[in-house]
Amino acid sequence: MLPHPMNAMRILFIASMLLVVTTIARAQDEEMRLSHPITRAEILSLPRRDVAPALTLQRALKIAERFTKKQKIDLSSLYLFEAKWVSYGTTPETGAWHFWWVSTKHSKPDVRVAVSVDGKPKLLPLPGAT
Repeated sequence: MLPHPMNAMRILFIASMLLVVTTIARAQDEEMRLSHPITRAEILSLPRRDVAPALTLQRALKIAERFTKKQKIDLSSLYLFEAKWVSYGTTPETGAWHFWWVSTKHSKPDVRVAVSVDGKPKLLPLPGAT
């Protein structure tokens, strides 16, 4: 005798839900094994949030753009890919804004510029450059 179609659907639904739940649980367990516990040193290395750099991102970007113009570096076929604060110590006075322009043409190199809190820009070497 065949089971009622509604019962068969119910059994199929329950079986598929069990399969989904066990797959999710296994994936989470795998992720937990791959990750590492956060250490106190990692927490202490995070940037402080109670003090901001004296030089704003907007001002540092203007300084970097002016610097590239003076250096005769054409940014017209590049786009600003990344702008980030890099702290060199524990205080905001020991950091710099880093800017990375990426070339849209293979013939032009990317450009990286750092602007320190005192407003002094400098070109940064490209990764892999000697």
